[in-house]
Amino acid sequence: MRIDMDDKEPAEALMPATVPERRRARKFPFSLLDAALRRAMDLAVSLVGLVLLSPLMALIAVRIRRMSPGPVLYRGLRAGRGGKNFKMLKFRTMFETPQSYQGLRVTAKGDPRITPFGGWLRSTKLNELPQLWNVLRGEMSLVGPRPEDPFLVKKWPQGVRQEILSVRPGITSPASVVYRDEENLLQSADVMNTYLIDILPSKLRLDLLYVRNRTLLSDVDVIFLTLVALLPRLGALAIPENLLFWGPLSRFTNRFFNWFILDFIIASLAIGISGIIWRVSAPLVVGLLRSAFLGLAMALLFSIINALVGTNRIAWSKARYTDTIDLAISSALTTGVIFGLNFVWADSPVFPPGMVVMSGLLAFIGFVIIRFRTRLLTGVASRWLRLRGDSVGKVGEHTLIIGTGEMAQFAAWLFQVGPVSKAFTNVGLVDDEHRNIGMKIRGSKVIGTTKMIPDLVRQQDVGLILFAMPDLKPDYQQHLLSICQRTGAHVVQVADMLDALRFHLVTDDRQEGELYTRVMQTATTDRTTGGYSQRQLSELAARELARARRYHVDLSILHMRVDYPVPQNRSEAIIVKHQILREAATRTMAEIREVDTFGRYDGNEFAILLPETDRIEAACLADRLRNELEARPCSTEYGPVELKILLSIAQADEQDREIADVLTRATELNYD
Repeated sequence: MRIDMDDKEPAEALMPATVPERRRARKFPFSLLDAALRRAMDLAVSLVGLVLLSPLMALIAVRIRRMSPGPVLYRGLRAGRGGKNFKMLKFRTMFETPQSYQGLRVTAKGDPRITPFGGWLRSTKLNELPQLWNVLRGEMSLVGPRPEDPFLVKKWPQGVRQEILSVRPGITSPASVVYRDEENLLQSADVMNTYLIDILPSKLRLDLLYVRNRTLLSDVDVIFLTLVALLPRLGALAIPENLLFWGPLSRFTNRFFNWFILDFIIASLAIGISGIIWRVSAPLVVGLLRSAFLGLAMALLFSIINALVGTNRIAWSKARYTDTIDLAISSALTTGVIFGLNFVWADSPVFPPGMVVMSGLLAFIGFVIIRFRTRLLTGVASRWLRLRGDSVGKVGEHTLIIGTGEMAQFAAWLFQVGPVSKAFTNVGLVDDEHRNIGMKIRGSKVIGTTKMIPDLVRQQDVGLILFAMPDLKPDYQQHLLSICQRTGAHVVQVADMLDALRFHLVTDDRQEGELYTRVMQTATTDRTTGGYSQRQLSELAARELARARRYHVDLSILHMRVDYPVPQNRSEAIIVKHQILREAATRTMAEIREVDTFGRYDGNEFAILLPETDRIEAACLADRLRNELEARPCSTEYGPVELKILLSIAQADEQDREIADVLTRATELNYD
């Protein structure tokens, strides 16, 4: 691609002053080391490249001067790191005419501005060689997002621009490899729109992935794949995108070399420990050199067998404990091979056979520990906190799971893994099966029965209750739910989460329809009142606001707050609140039209969207609602309760985008 027009806008307009949070979050020592090694590689390669390639570059310069008049080099303005503009060098590939500078900012194949020799330079990418000087000067790097014209950079989303320009641009990048034939893709009548709509978003996505995941090894992989892509016979091959971010060198280092070093250390320690143990009961004269050789052989064999068995493809930070069987197989085969070779090398065994077996067993234990080290340390720390008990306290919101069945076990697992485990602490399970009291199920202890829920919530300071007993009779289930709600803790039904999962797994059309209805009702409905939830209400309001603007029709929003005498007892107040809000919502929905939208806005507040309704009509509805809700008391478990309804009306205008924008102008109706 060729960018020909200079843009004189200041760099500050392109790049915010702050560095992206993701980049700042990197560990300080490692980021400094990575930057130092990357710059050292840039300096070494660019300096050597300029020296070795100088004859070729001189020949290209002479050919350019002979083919067409004009300068040898083209200096294009580009946005660099931090948004600072710089002049990127290329061998000139276009005719030196005014049309070359006044044409499109991108270049397609067959562009008449390109010289014959320039076309060959562009196809072989040799026109990019002078950028080694930009690398030497520190304006560019060997690998990084390709530098872009400041005019086009301004069209990027701000967050994307900020993140991509946080690193040095490069001569090559994953996006450059994928779009190495970009000029062929731009053969259309509208080159600029094709580039901005079809190509640029994909290139930005690849550049963002590179910036977020780049390492020195991945840069070497990109350089290697770039050279492969430039070979005549291999250039047409499609290089998988995953290889651009996880190439051969990165894969070999992470899957084989790193583990080989760790396994060598473990094997050496195992041999040393077994040798010390063996010398306690019998003389042993092996020597340090032989012991080191045995450790190296054990690590090498173990790595080879691991590759054959497939353990090198296991992400051990998230592995199952049953994956240790594969480690046991690898360790047994490694020990068996060394045990056999021990008799082949000499007339008598170099190492005592018992010591070889002991070394293999200790090495297996070490291999397991080093691969599960993070989870073992976490388990030890968690066990220590449990032993300390209340003296250190538990972190995160305390949760209580009602039930011990499969759904409860799923909930317990959910709060043991992933980011959820850092925000919540499961204090235990509740079950009415007395034989389970005190037992552990999936690592969580059964701490009481359903009758003890209020006491458990108070004693354990529980803020979230997961209700995982969906198969009870409806009356008893509602009874248990009311007990949970009386505690004041937030109650979530686990069945709702599983319904959403089952919906994507069923094949029966009727069952799929039922699950879809339940999932949508759960996602969009406020469980207490039966109206729309706050989130769904906001989304529907945004659509109605857009419709009112488009067709220039009225849209009124009625805001309603339900006030009542609040009981002093906390559990009684919670039950009364739920019953009052449910009945108030039921009465309200009976009074509005089908085209109106009713939902819970916040706490004791509701909102009603009234499309194609002016203020006078909305006031009439407000009068009717006030009379209906205040005319007779609300029935609750603790007796009738008189309601006080506060109403206000607001009308949408052209500037409103959300329901909150409209309600800020609501005028309260005075009924006193």
